[in-house]
Amino acid sequence: MKIDKSMITLFASPVIAIGVCIAIYVLVPQRTDFEIEQPEFLNYVDQLSLYSSHIDETRPDPYIKDVFHKHALETEPVVVSLIVKSPNRSYSIINGKKMAVGDRSCSFRLSAIHKDSITITYANGSKETFHVKPY
Repeated sequence: MKIDKSMITLFASPVIAIGVCIAIYVLVPQRTDFEIEQPEFLNYVDQLSLYSSHIDETRPDPYIKDVFHKHALETEPVVVSLIVKSPNRSYSIINGKKMAVGDRSCSFRLSAIHKDSITITYANGSKETFHVKPY
């Protein structure tokens, strides 16, 4: 019986591939579970609420808005509905009220109107800018 060389090459490549797979399985070390390490700075972020809950009330910094402090959430929320900016007349609808630059609410004053944002100043002197998505 004569064996054709083309038949040997046809069956040789799968046999070689299976042999390579078995060799890799035997030689490569077993896979271990991957655990994500927490970056060091996240430990500091987790501790922010602990440090900010012990704020010295006698010396508040007017330029830092502490979102963890219990009094930070007592002010009314600011909802900007509309901004009209023109050279001779600019106003904004904030919390359902028409306000121009210099107008006051119970907890803030409108200090600037821009094309797509407004800046308000709170009673403690801190400023906050609210951006409005133009349509």
